[in-house]
Amino acid sequence: MEEGEIAALPEGAPNLAQPATVQDEPTPKLRESRRTILLVLAGIVGLGVLGAVACVAFIGFTLFQINTQTPDVQKTVDEFMRAMQARDYDKAYALFSARSRRQTPIQDLKKLTEGNNFVLFDGYESLVIQNIRLNSMVNADQNQPQGLVAQVDGTVKYQKGFVGSFRAVLEKEGTAWRLHWFNVTVPPDKFSP
Repeated sequence: MEEGEIAALPEGAPNLAQPATVQDEPTPKLRESRRTILLVLAGIVGLGVLGAVACVAFIGFTLFQINTQTPDVQKTVDEFMRAMQARDYDKAYALFSARSRRQTPIQDLKKLTEGNNFVLFDGYESLVIQNIRLNSMVNADQNQPQGLVAQVDGTVKYQKGFVGSFRAVLEKEGTAWRLHWFNVTVPPDKFSP
């Protein structure tokens, strides 16, 4: 063989002088596995978005309920305090739910204003709800509050700068909030003359 002459390759031998070609298209199996991975990822992202939307909707609905129900709950508790301050027992008793009235006689309200107990209502000015928890309640014990129930606590302001606290459980009857249970406390120095 002379210089510059190319030798013939035997049949079937690879030609190393020419670069090997790279396949541009993935094989059908590789395409299918990529597609499966993309579908799984899309499903996971979709479920995540749905979960986030559900959480935001739940939180939004809860905040809406609290914002719309709190003024009515506060009004009921305020009306009760004012009725007890005026010793208007019938009005105060009417602010309790039918369920609560079946269990508690009106005489129990009258006892709350006898003797030194009246200090709980004397000089009442206003109240502020600090915490409210709304629940939908179902209980086999029909003496317990049912339906939409509010558990609240807050502060009570009296004349002469006294500040007490209250806790209450209310249940919704129709469109009105009614007391099921109520407790008010005052500082000990309010009892002294």
